[in-house]
Amino acid sequence: MYLIDTNIFLEAMLERKYRNDCLTLLRMIDKGEINAFVTTYSIHSIETILDRIGNLDALRTFLKSIGRMKGLNIYNTDLRDELAVIDEMAVGLDFDDALQSYVTKKLNLQIISFDRHFDGIEGITRLRPKDVLSAEKKE
Repeated sequence: MYLIDTNIFLEAMLERKYRNDCLTLLRMIDKGEINAFVTTYSIHSIETILDRIGNLDALRTFLKSIGRMKGLNIYNTDLRDELAVIDEMAVGLDFDDALQSYVTKKLNLQIISFDRHFDGIEGITRLRPKDVLSAEKKE
């Protein structure tokens, strides 16, 4: 199972370079073909970014769509989790990356992200959407 990093959603919504791979991955999660988690922190980050750029229609669509995705679970951190994130920061990660790293390890997941900060972090396997899509085709 996987943790979907914030940048995967943003890549698709903001029509960036790897949009098609991200959309394909998200469609598979939507159908329940892939099971994954997203943190509430990621959701709030996306809300903040879409608010800042004034794209409230995209925000509304995003929130409605993730609530209906068959294969998507939302992980709510509590204060104990967020205190534990501070220990993750000791390896040089900022708070948001440390939170994603912590949840990935806690739930024994692999993270799907374009963020290279996760490379070389003990206990973390970072995959890109194309890695997951290639593996799914082989199964």
